[in-house]
Amino acid sequence: MKHVVEVFDRQSEELQESIEIPSAREAELADLMGWKSLEDAIYVYDLNAGQLREIERWTGAHIAETGHIVQLACIA
Repeated sequence: MKHVVEVFDRQSEELQESIEIPSAREAELADLMGWKSLEDAIYVYDLNAGQLREIERWTGAHIAETGHIVQLACIA
């Protein structure tokens, strides 16, 4: 599966940025998100600050939360 963090403008709800999570982090992502089954990985999730900071560490990206909706999505 392929997961991305999607950052949307809170006012317009337009996609501003998409950040791919490395596939090598799949097991860590499942643990971070608290998924119990493979099916859990296919949904869209809002990310809390702690989850977001860990994903930033994995990707090297800086993701602005203020004024944005930040979600994790499965795209493949």
